Amino acid sequence: MHVTLYPEAQLYALVAARQAPYRAFLPEEEGGEPQASFSYALADARAKAQGSVSQHEIRLVQPGSWATLWRYALLPGEEALTVEAVHLKDARTGSTVPLLAVGTGFAAGEDYPCSGRVLLFEVRRQREATGAEWGAEVVYAREFKGPVTQVATLEGHLLLATGNRLETCTLSSTPVVREVAADGDAGRVDDGAVTYSAQRSAFYEGPMLVTSLTVVKSFVLIGDVQHSVQFVRYKEEGRQLTLLSKDFGKASVRAAQFFIAGSSLHIVAADASGTLRAYTYTPNDPTSWKGQKLSLWGALHVGDGIGSITRLRMAQADASDTTVRQAALYGTDVGGLGVVAPLAIGHHVAQLSELKALQKELEVGAPHAAGLNPAAFRRRYARIPVGLEGAKQYGAPLAFAKQGLVDGELLMAFVHLPRAVQHRLAARAGLDRERVLSALSTIAKTSQLL
Repeated sequence: MHVTLYPEAQLYALVAARQAPYRAFLPEEEGGEPQASFSYALADARAKAQGSVSQHEIRLVQPGSWATLWRYALLPGEEALTVEAVHLKDARTGSTVPLLAVGTGFAAGEDYPCSGRVLLFEVRRQREATGAEWGAEVVYAREFKGPVTQVATLEGHLLLATGNRLETCTLSSTPVVREVAADGDAGRVDDGAVTYSAQRSAFYEGPMLVTSLTVVKSFVLIGDVQHSVQFVRYKEEGRQLTLLSKDFGKASVRAAQFFIAGSSLHIVAADASGTLRAYTYTPNDPTSWKGQKLSLWGALHVGDGIGSITRLRMAQADASDTTVRQAALYGTDVGGLGVVAPLAIGHHVAQLSELKALQKELEVGAPHAAGLNPAAFRRRYARIPVGLEGAKQYGAPLAFAKQGLVDGELLMAFVHLPRAVQHRLAARAGLDRERVLSALSTIAKTSQLL
């Protein structure tokens, strides 16, 4: 369901669900509304009548053997919504503490308010007779009035999303001092054990429900269930989360991520209809309303739902290429993989206008399966309404000539065409075959993810 790498132990932490025998829900707090109490009791009675429940667990898994080394069962009815390895700064000592953060949610019907918890686990090696084993212990837990849908690390703070709210928490440790008796005299011993607490420090109110959360340095990218993406910056001075820019369109964002080309930071977001959109923050562009509006410079329909996007470093074009590039690797609901990668323009790669000219010729001059036009499919996003999980963009759809995204799958089809067809299509695009092949070779090389 959800998985992350815990680098300090080289283990995978994942969320798993299995059918388990019924366990009674925890007693409800007094003072609640009658309809909410009835909904809570009804959910418990339904689970009891079934005799089994879907039990969510946090597991540590060994790569290679895939053996489960440790597991932690959540409360009855509680579901894990996210798991991440975080590195938090201890406010007391200033040291960085690696922890495993888990966000959960608890829903007992539409009449019961959805709540959640954040759990912090300390992963440590345990010495046993069978050898060294890894385990974990809960070092901090806190309840919230909304589901904890996302967690991340922001400048050494714990960043979490509860419903539509974004907030940071500052971690602080307290030494555990034990009272002991030595030679008849009472004494105090500090054996190095600590307890952790987290203090809320910064807040930001999102539009509806945070579905995606990504951090690069002090910049935060928020994906919303209905209001597309928002670009937020964190300032340590005053501990403030401030909105820099946002997309004013409407889209149900399932996943969003940054991708980097040198000193340029760009954004890619996937909506529920399977469409990728690329944005950038351009405060000097007069059409961006002094930076308040994210500039849309590319849209491409994938066709399958995209549930996750991660960022990976790209290979260099050659020894003289020192530009740092990071691509966005996405996974689809049907098991496919795709990459949104910045082009290495200036390093033996044709200019974007030349690639778009070649792409246009391939759309009409190359054979396609069943005669289907790839251009019509990629631009299908413009005809999907919000009611069918599409998006609503204010203004006319982005014209082809202004698109900043090119279809790499279509471009790479050039190398499989007969030589005569390659010469003809390249000439129509104002290029020659050798230049096109050199450009495609460099694109394929730099698109390798490290």
